[in-house]
Amino acid sequence: MKKTVSLISLVLSMIFILSACGNPAYTLMDFINEQEGLTYNYDGYEFVYLFDKGSGEDAWDKETHTLRYKKGTIEGDAMMARIAQIEKDINVKIVLDPSMSYEQFQIAASTGAVKADMINYGYMNAMSMFADAGYLEPIDRFPEFIDLSDEDKYGGANVLEPAMIDSVPYAVSPLYWPGNQAVACFVLVYNKDLVLSNGITDFHEFYENKTWTWDTFENEFLAKAKAETSSGYLPALETDTRKYFDMLMYSNNTQFVKKNDAGENIVTLYPQEFQTAYEKGLEWSKEYKETIILKDELSDNKAFISGNTITALCGAGDVVTGDIAYSENQLNYGIMPFPAGPDAPYGTWAQFMERSNGYGIPVVSQAPDISAHVISLLFEPFEEMGGRAGLYDYYNNFVFSDEIDTEIYFDLGKHVRYDYTFVNQNDVGREVAFNFGNSIMNGIGISEAMEKYQNSMVDLVHNSIVPNFDYMYENYYYQFDN
Repeated sequence: MKKTVSLISLVLSMIFILSACGNPAYTLMDFINEQEGLTYNYDGYEFVYLFDKGSGEDAWDKETHTLRYKKGTIEGDAMMARIAQIEKDINVKIVLDPSMSYEQFQIAASTGAVKADMINYGYMNAMSMFADAGYLEPIDRFPEFIDLSDEDKYGGANVLEPAMIDSVPYAVSPLYWPGNQAVACFVLVYNKDLVLSNGITDFHEFYENKTWTWDTFENEFLAKAKAETSSGYLPALETDTRKYFDMLMYSNNTQFVKKNDAGENIVTLYPQEFQTAYEKGLEWSKEYKETIILKDELSDNKAFISGNTITALCGAGDVVTGDIAYSENQLNYGIMPFPAGPDAPYGTWAQFMERSNGYGIPVVSQAPDISAHVISLLFEPFEEMGGRAGLYDYYNNFVFSDEIDTEIYFDLGKHVRYDYTFVNQNDVGREVAFNFGNSIMNGIGISEAMEKYQNSMVDLVHNSIVPNFDYMYENYYYQFDN
């Protein structure tokens, strides 16, 4: 009882002192927060994270998952500890709500009949559609908490672009979370045992010697694979047409918009880098038709996992947390960027990505500033895994067998480029890479194909690239100016 009376007396004394000093900026709540050691106190605000739980083996379950990681894993336990610490530090209650699908959220958001403070429906390009419909807050509204210049934490402009409308970003990606460092770019994964047994130099040597180019890829791999496997023609690469031409196009530094010396945007629907990439892709598909297997449909990793192809183009996540990482064959594999084309600055490794994991703040949030604060804290590196520096050790110890793979993995995310998959509900990326590629492989000349798909290219460039280009140039493309 004495303790209670003493506390009341102390509080009353503070009220008197504050009133006497005429300091309206300092409140009673500020005083109480100081006594409790809180910099921020949100009075137990119920912060709702809304997402789609998915389906099948990867479906989210509250008994087995926390956010995107499984409980009982290093990542899952670290995430559980992170959530508990945030709740304690700023006095909020974080609620994980998987009750709405992507489509259901669209309907609910249009009427305001939903409570949510942060949403994640998979990927950044999906978030751009929410933003375009007016359902998301601009993520740059909250610089006190979300500092977009911290590219290691939230992603650079090239990562933010899929969720950008008219140069305004609407979502961020948690790049410090394990599995996100290379975002969702595609990589060249290779079976080391098959490479060496066929008399081919380990690709990592070319990476270390800085000679990993299209010419090296052809002369030291495709040609040797064709010669060494002539009796059975073990495929050097099995993938689909879209990935094949996308990778060639971006690895040759294809840019549809550039700045001239006067700072004006210059649009080129079919830049020379684009034409060179498609010409090379067509040439390789003919010269090495026995060892480059291109499929019409989107390819999976089954042929690579079963040892029926030397390399594959796959999502970076597949080699970290996906089917290649956990294959029963326990493959001895390595990863590489796709080699640099003749028009690309060596070492920028402009791999393509279809999407990256995106988180945004819905306009229905009752406290968007709190949302921004929670996102900032959630996206911090996990101290249990050694903080920022410890991520390299994590990949070296638990993911890859070679430190070079870790170096490559981190570097890829810095230079990845969006292929404009599913922009505003139109799959313009497929129209360009898949249909254009198939057309020239089926005998249509490149000039004829350029004319045939000109309307699609106008849609892609003018509606999907130009509106964001000033932001993209200032924060990313400027580095490729000669």
